[in-house]
Amino acid sequence: SVLLDSVPQTAIVTTSKDPSIFKLLPYSLKPEKTYDVTLTVMVSATATSSKTKIQLTVTPGNVVASILGGTSNSVRTGSTMTLDASKSYDADIQSKTGVAAGLSFSWRMYQVGPSYADDCDTDFTFSGLTDEKLLVGALGTASVEAVCQIAVDIVGSTATTSARRTATATVAVSVLPLGTPTINLFLS
Repeated sequence: SVLLDSVPQTAIVTTSKDPSIFKLLPYSLKPEKTYDVTLTVMVSATATSSKTKIQLTVTPGNVVASILGGTSNSVRTGSTMTLDASKSYDADIQSKTGVAAGLSFSWRMYQVGPSYADDCDTDFTFSGLTDEKLLVGALGTASVEAVCQIAVDIVGSTATTSARRTATATVAVSVLPLGTPTINLFLS
């Protein structure tokens, strides 16, 4: 039997056909909860039984940050591109990603080329700093040597856990001069 806060959890049952194995479907247990699991073995020939009990505490899963398109990208002078972190996910939320999984997004950036700067405002524009997609523009006056390191910080849903869980993914975006051919490869 399975109890949560001394209440029987009749919906939590084994999926194993072998009575010696207690196997659950994914997402059957809630993060940050402690369950009391009691195993009773009965010998029907002698009508004797024995019990053992364990406490099972479920730890929260990880938040995983992901930016589509890899760790480097480029944008032409005077053009825009979109960085997409919508496939980021919370391991405690089944079959949902991005905002649909309750994730929050915060984008930040700093210039790493041709010299270091605390921001990339000299060569780039940004729109959507708290969205799952960030629009990045290279100003018409942008240096073709400019490289901006862009990070998205993901905060996990508080619907499943009170623990603050975060993850970060980064991408380097460089400026290409007009007329330069580009190839973008995406894994799906």
